Amino acid sequence: MPETAESSGSMLLLISRDGVIDFVWALDLADPKYPGLAAKGPLELTAIEMCCDLRTLKLEPGDQILRMAESETPLVPAPEQVSVSTINGSEQTEWAPAVGLTELGLKVLRSLNVPDDNMCDLYRIPLVGRDHSYMAAGTSTTPTFALELPDGTALIGGRGGLLLHVSMDSKVPLTSVSTTTPHHAAAIGGDGLIYLMSDDGRLARGTIAGGFEELPVRGIGGARRYVDLTASKPGFDFELFAVNDSRALERFDGVRFTTLSTQAPYQIQVERDLARPSVLWLGPNEAIATNVARAQDRTTHWRRGMIQERRPSRDTQLELYDFEGIGIFVGDRDGRITKWEGSTWGESKGVAGGPLFALHPLGNGFLAYAIFNGFWQYHPQTGACPVEVGLTGHLPAAMVSIGEDAILSIEATITGQPGMLRMTLIEKQGEVAPCLKDAGR
Repeated sequence: MPETAESSGSMLLLISRDGVIDFVWALDLADPKYPGLAAKGPLELTAIEMCCDLRTLKLEPGDQILRMAESETPLVPAPEQVSVSTINGSEQTEWAPAVGLTELGLKVLRSLNVPDDNMCDLYRIPLVGRDHSYMAAGTSTTPTFALELPDGTALIGGRGGLLLHVSMDSKVPLTSVSTTTPHHAAAIGGDGLIYLMSDDGRLARGTIAGGFEELPVRGIGGARRYVDLTASKPGFDFELFAVNDSRALERFDGVRFTTLSTQAPYQIQVERDLARPSVLWLGPNEAIATNVARAQDRTTHWRRGMIQERRPSRDTQLELYDFEGIGIFVGDRDGRITKWEGSTWGESKGVAGGPLFALHPLGNGFLAYAIFNGFWQYHPQTGACPVEVGLTGHLPAAMVSIGEDAILSIEATITGQPGMLRMTLIEKQGEVAPCLKDAGR
């Protein structure tokens, strides 16, 4: 048998004659039990090494009963290594590495006798949601922003002026802050201060402990509902970029606002069709934004005075996401994300079965929420897989990290208790098997 890779846990041994599968034998490499072979004419042998033991992959050892109809995609992870050899009478050629899977090998991975959703089951991280809502009587609690803070907590804004500091075990309103303080968007500046912006263009800065002061400047304003704000990172010259749903993009250098781009508002039939604009800082004098371009399927890339409109995918672009160590992404109404490749957009990938409303890293992939279609987990090996997460509200307006390893979902509600800010704390109840994490790399 071939010299196996250190990362391999099991093997599918494919025996074929004249390009037709004779049988497939599964074995664990920790205790290999090989079949006996009676060669009547030449045999082609393909050793497909898998990342995990058979039990983890939900395969039985020994002779495999293959499906009559192939699945559209492989039912187990990509192989760690593939080797081939031939037997002719008493002669066998040395095992040699194959360049990828053979056509018959791919057929085997698509025909194994496991459930259709086996790959989703292997990579799905079990999640549980628990109510983390906050009652704020007398004010509108429709969420406007959710800002992750460096200490593992979050600052949440509400449309009625609510500013709420949330941790794993507490929810503390900033009662010393006036409800007229800007509360529609927030960002942490490279100077370590929190910046808040209102729908009428007002700007404030400060800290949770020390409070906020309004600055004597004003941006364009005129937003119907949505505003977004982004800031330069530590170590770079200070700057903010802001967008709103009146389709204005502007920059604040610490002294004054400069308008970078304006467009006539999009013509919408109903309020729910109003797309939420989003903006991210990319580098000095550089930002990218959604829903301020001439068409909603394009992003606006501003760099040192030059604007370029780019089309990541064919549908309306929604939220931009900047995940540390992973990259910058944009989601669209078709449930697809596209990664920013430094100067342009890469290939789009479907991560949810509907309009993408919220996205957050999970394991080696993402947890995504699609309007009308609920939560999905995306992993590069599986694609998009539906997952159950019980929400206390209607749909996530945002998801942020909280604590060491949890996700806070801040939710919009169509009906429900007035004054209640619905939030769900989503916690992992397990992990993907260690042998699966780097499978096929």
